[in-house]
Amino acid sequence: MKRAGDELERDSKRQKRDYRSLDSTAIFQDSTQEKNSSELLEWVPNEPGFISGTIAMRWRLASGNYRVKIQMFSTVHGEQQLEAVFSGNCAGELHRREVEFKLNSELLLSLDGAVKEKASGSKTTLPIVLKYADGVALQLKAPKQASSCLIDTWFRETPSEPPAEEPPQATPTPAPGDWFATPKANRLPVFAIPKSELMAVDEELSPSPPEKPASGRSIAPRKSAEQPQPDKPLNNIGNSSPIPTSQSSSRLARMVPSASADVFHPPKASAPKENPQKHRDVVAPALPKAARATTTSTSTSKLPNNHASTSKLPETTSAAAKPSAPRSPSGPDTAKESEPILNKKQRKYKKKQEKRKALKADQASVPAASTSTPSVPAYAKPPLVKPPSVHMERIPTANPTSIPSPQGPAPSSSSFRTPPADPVHIPAPQPPTPSSSVANPPSAVKPRLKVPWPCIALSEVKGGTHGWSTNSVIGVVTSYTSPTRTGKGDWTCCLHIVDPSNCDETFIPTRYEGLTINCFTPSYPQWLPTVAVGDIVILHQLRAKTGNDFMDVVVNGYGDKLKWAVYDHQKGEISHGDLGDAPQSARLGADGYGHQFSPFYHATAADSDYCSTLHEWWQGVSKKRREAMGTVHQIGAGPSLSHGPKRKHKLASESQPGEYIDCTVRVIHGYQTDGPYRLYCTDATRLDGARPYQISECPRSLVEFLFQIDMWDGANEVGLTMRPGEHYRLRNVLVKGGRDGYVEGKMSEAKIRKLDAEGEDAADAELKALISRLQPHDDADADVDDEVPLKLIAQMNEREFSNCVVELLHKDESQRAIYVSDYSSHPKIPVINDVWAHGLDRCVLKIMLFDQQVGKMKDFVVGQYYRIMDLRLRMNDKRELGSTLAGQESLICPLNPKSSSLEEWKQGLIERKNTLKSKNQTESFQQTAPRPIEISSPKNRRNLSTIKEVLESTKCPATFFVRARVVDFFPFHLREAFIRKCTKCNSPIPGNRLACHGCNDVEKKYVGVVCMLRLLIDDGEDRMKVSVSGKVPVLNGIEPTLLLDDPEAARHFSKHMRPLLNNLEAVHEGIVTNELVEPSTDTMITLIIDNWKGKGEELVYGLRDFEL
Repeated sequence: MKRAGDELERDSKRQKRDYRSLDSTAIFQDSTQEKNSSELLEWVPNEPGFISGTIAMRWRLASGNYRVKIQMFSTVHGEQQLEAVFSGNCAGELHRREVEFKLNSELLLSLDGAVKEKASGSKTTLPIVLKYADGVALQLKAPKQASSCLIDTWFRETPSEPPAEEPPQATPTPAPGDWFATPKANRLPVFAIPKSELMAVDEELSPSPPEKPASGRSIAPRKSAEQPQPDKPLNNIGNSSPIPTSQSSSRLARMVPSASADVFHPPKASAPKENPQKHRDVVAPALPKAARATTTSTSTSKLPNNHASTSKLPETTSAAAKPSAPRSPSGPDTAKESEPILNKKQRKYKKKQEKRKALKADQASVPAASTSTPSVPAYAKPPLVKPPSVHMERIPTANPTSIPSPQGPAPSSSSFRTPPADPVHIPAPQPPTPSSSVANPPSAVKPRLKVPWPCIALSEVKGGTHGWSTNSVIGVVTSYTSPTRTGKGDWTCCLHIVDPSNCDETFIPTRYEGLTINCFTPSYPQWLPTVAVGDIVILHQLRAKTGNDFMDVVVNGYGDKLKWAVYDHQKGEISHGDLGDAPQSARLGADGYGHQFSPFYHATAADSDYCSTLHEWWQGVSKKRREAMGTVHQIGAGPSLSHGPKRKHKLASESQPGEYIDCTVRVIHGYQTDGPYRLYCTDATRLDGARPYQISECPRSLVEFLFQIDMWDGANEVGLTMRPGEHYRLRNVLVKGGRDGYVEGKMSEAKIRKLDAEGEDAADAELKALISRLQPHDDADADVDDEVPLKLIAQMNEREFSNCVVELLHKDESQRAIYVSDYSSHPKIPVINDVWAHGLDRCVLKIMLFDQQVGKMKDFVVGQYYRIMDLRLRMNDKRELGSTLAGQESLICPLNPKSSSLEEWKQGLIERKNTLKSKNQTESFQQTAPRPIEISSPKNRRNLSTIKEVLESTKCPATFFVRARVVDFFPFHLREAFIRKCTKCNSPIPGNRLACHGCNDVEKKYVGVVCMLRLLIDDGEDRMKVSVSGKVPVLNGIEPTLLLDDPEAARHFSKHMRPLLNNLEAVHEGIVTNELVEPSTDTMITLIIDNWKGKGEELVYGLRDFEL
């Protein structure tokens, strides 16, 4: 007969490992094994191959590991980078050989022994890391070197002397008439197979050992076996055969009949082997060739068809699953030795397998055990059967018979039975029963295609380890917002998308599914994704980070990185919406000199195929959800079992905070905020506790009857379609108190119905009542006086909303702030030290503007009178009051000339302004009027100049001697004369910061303290301002320091400047305490003044020194 040795001798997996014993670098000669970036992403461990590139960066870590960044290049994918880490034995061997990874060196890196792990990727970085722990083969060629260096840490020279152990016995040559060739045994897998129901009887179902050969030798014990080589762990796996340990016995236990009557126990069973040495993975030691030949009878190797059993094992009965007292043939430590040593990855795999089996056992309908013929479950594939003898008969499966049921209890640990004389008969597997198919219906259709690279599933979007990570996704749009402006002036919109990885396909959607993405662009709203509900959108270069609660993920798409495209399922192509006047691409940067950028992504064929499949999946999910929604409505139509109070239709005046109501309203105005859609409506009744509104779109007679409703989620989408003047029925509206104390409404469900007063809803009683209540307001005069309560700024309290009439004094568009006054003084408002605010100490209020208020700033006119609504004073860290205005409402409006009440407030403001102006003129005259003083002559006779001559002189730089006196100084408090200043950008540092934020001065290298004192001098005819700063003689003996933090230095500086300022510091303090202190600026002194050119070629004057 024909010998079957050729087929059995070939073992492909063995051949892949054999090259390590020779030279692992031989793979570099085969160019077909080279992997590019896309092939590397799909590469799986143990698959041969190598990569090529150059070293772009390298690190030698403190732990002794090596870390390099490899730059790969291909004409298809361009330049891509990835990282490789060498640790453990691999790093130790590289260090021993003094391997140096130089920059720009050419590198050929074998993938053998590599472990691929996920990492955060980017546009030019692959999202994987290759880690080598056991060994590596590579080729290095440093720059400007002709030859390359081959490194193979797997290769070891074999020892000259064989190990001191019994030489292995040669495999016996088969007889000429024996056609059977002993096959090779399968290698023991690295991972441990989880236990099943049949593995509870492992100790009693141990396979019988093979018969002893003629020499009388049995399987060599572990001590005489060839020990594994620690430096070649994977090579040991590839060249080893299974040993009959308890682990292999557990696998064989699933391959023998479970009936106790058919179990055969040999009189002398060999003891299970100890667990192999743990070296990063579980390693099976190699056996001598004779041992390998004798152990093949207990393995699951490839056998000839006429000797391999093709039958399946039926489900074991309860009697067979319960063993008797466990048997320990090799001593009390057998159970401990049988536990395999698993690494972290193997333990994880074992748990996953156990969960998977438990899930199948719960879902499948397993028939009850029978004493005659146990049936095979439809969900499980029965295990293979291994009879206890070496030679097995082939059982025909045409007419199978059943195994006899077990008789009596399981055998004890010391009892043995002889093998049955008849061959084992096993029934063929039965097809799945119809009941099992009905009990487990298939889930919704999933897309058959994988997510195209570099996109990932939505469930895999994670925040970066130390900040933001870059991701690309494809999903179905379930909700979106219209483009709006942010506080910084950028355009923004919000998308909520789902895909099969984070979507419950059989139930109504919840707030936890999907992913919310915020998109931004600086210039054109058309550059934001133009989508509709149900569209498939492709988003590239998103930035993600972990939220503050360490659970949610914040995902943003920024204007200089985000690229998007929308799949049109009707045309089957990718589109980017209507651009309008927006360009296809533009240069970034405020000056338009940045790099060219386009936010539109050009999809590939793989993207289009995946989008098409995703659309089909979403259609199936939508259909299921509509059916589920319909079922809910049908149940709700029946008799209600709830005995609680039902929600009633109420007017706004009848509602109370904390209750849900149904109402019929007319839409007045609405707009989309960064969160909800804000709707202003009315039912012509006054809501108690509502905010006093001032909206230009609202008739004045209805201002007091406005009802604000914030619409979220499903109500948000409907709110975008609601137009002013239309009537709606709103259901399930929550009346609640806002954070500011005013009452408002909130909706989350799309329970909104438009009413037609002239059509089918003409007979609606609630609608007819609403129209009748609104009729008087529709006929009223549009010029009704406003009756909003007003206050003076001096009467306002902190954190209280108030309305006032003011005059606009100044606006600063760079700070987005306006300065107003009603000429009433508040003791906690800071003093504004500017020329336009002279004489208005603590009468000028600074208001910061945000949101829509910033856009209206250009329409404000200095000197115009305005009415400000909802103004609230707040205390800052300096214990000074300020205010802010934000939102989309018109909070600053010019005064209505037809309003009599506002006209009265305007006249009162003008009277206070004139009174304060006349008072300031009187005080100024008293302080600056010439007095009969004795003018002392200067000690040094120099050419003196007047202030007029100094200001008219064009000579620069120049020095002047002026006879004058100091009449005022700035800042208001002398202790604030020294400030922090950045020496790099020459800009002052705000008081609430310790370093320059613009220069990113974290280490405070450029922080300096300078004097910023300003003096107002008078020579009896003219006045001018001079500065006191820098290293000048007038500041000799003064150390630059912050006087606010050093009271002793502040007292010293005040004493040093007293000859120059006289009692002006006491005059300023008296103004704060409302005490009148007469200034004593009688004596003229000689001031030495220098000039120089400042910004804009303007002359700047500074005080160098003075003489009494």
